[in-house]
Amino acid sequence: QSKLGLKAIVVERSSEIGYPAKSSALTWVDVIKKWRIPEKAIKQWYTGFELQSLYSKKKFKINS
Repeated sequence: QSKLGLKAIVVERSSEIGYPAKSSALTWVDVIKKWRIPEKAIKQWYTGFELQSLYSKKKFKINS
């Protein structure tokens, strides 16, 4: 039980938590700045992305 009285369970498919490593592949610029992630850790910068499902398609422009 947490300090706030909440109960939580973490379920991992792998016997080693956090393995294999997973990434969202996209991180907002303000998060990169706030967390002070060094620019050498960034592989590629994007100006937008597109989400698509069977029912909809949406494009997003990233303001840098």
